[in-house]
Amino acid sequence: GPTQGAMRKAIDSKSAADVEREAAKLQGLFQKAAGVFKALKAQDAVDAAMGNANAAGEIVKAAKAGNLDSATAPATTIQKSCKGCHDVHREEVSPGPPKTYKFK
Repeated sequence: GPTQGAMRKAIDSKSAADVEREAAKLQGLFQKAAGVFKALKAQDAVDAAMGNANAAGEIVKAAKAGNLDSATAPATTIQKSCKGCHDVHREEVSPGPPKTYKFK
């Protein structure tokens, strides 16, 4: 969540270097998550994570090219996909703060 929010703020402020950094971080996190989901045999979560990793890669490319307008659509794709996957696969264990979750 925080990384996605930071990336969105960087896109809005037209800071290509920050967009690139945050998108690359997201890409790595989604790739790591896909591996975890694969081990848990949750193919829909694997597919979502890899789709988001690919979208983050598109954002990295756009930032490197200095074309942040083309980063908006893949950033929106990532943002919209989070809640749906979390609703299906995430269960709150502790209301926190900070909140803690487990994989359903």
